[in-house]
Amino acid sequence: MIAALILVLVSCPARAEEDARQFKVRLGTCTTSLLGSSEARDENVRLASEKVNGLVLEPGEKFSFNGIVGERSARAGFKRASVIINGKLVPQVGGGICQVSSTLYNAVLLADMTVKERHKHSIPIVYLKLGLDATVAWDYFDLKFTNTLDQAVMIKGGLRGTKSKKFVMSVYGARKLPYKVKLESKIEEFKDKKKDGTKVKVFVAEVFRVRKLGSRTLEREFLHRDQYVFEDETDGG
Repeated sequence: MIAALILVLVSCPARAEEDARQFKVRLGTCTTSLLGSSEARDENVRLASEKVNGLVLEPGEKFSFNGIVGERSARAGFKRASVIINGKLVPQVGGGICQVSSTLYNAVLLADMTVKERHKHSIPIVYLKLGLDATVAWDYFDLKFTNTLDQAVMIKGGLRGTKSKKFVMSVYGARKLPYKVKLESKIEEFKDKKKDGTKVKVFVAEVFRVRKLGSRTLEREFLHRDQYVFEDETDGG
């Protein structure tokens, strides 16, 4: 029993070093800003990203954000911060972790993995372009994807710089993709009215994933079409 225990303690650092050597190539990355975010919100982002950071997915393995991060509760260390519910900002335990899921969502798309479940916010967010967000809510809104690559990947992420407050999520592998991947969005804006006469702004975003080899476009994949509606408080007419 003692010999077996010693073997485990000695082999863990070796495995960590092996993983560090294996995942050297950045396949996809996304950076968002936490400037203006409250301390409570920052803490929620930190807690959620720590649960995801260092996670390894083998080829064919599936990922569930809710499954990995778990329920956002005070008992788990999460704080009360603003969340978007029905187009309004309201304080709730775990507010801010959608920045983790949204930033990760972009990194996963750029790493050319397959997203199985993703939901938009009800209104535009400030840290990403329209159509590139991925909201989560415990037990009903999730971010799910599958490692459809032919290699294992590691998810890395966290806060970079105490002053700049940049939040980064990346996907690493052992070798480069044979092509480049980028995201494109087409955004339209128009004004409308609700049934009660309230003026609203409507944004429609169409998002595409483009695979390129040099200057040649291999594929332009349509991902989704999102609509965001919020009250137009700037229109005096």
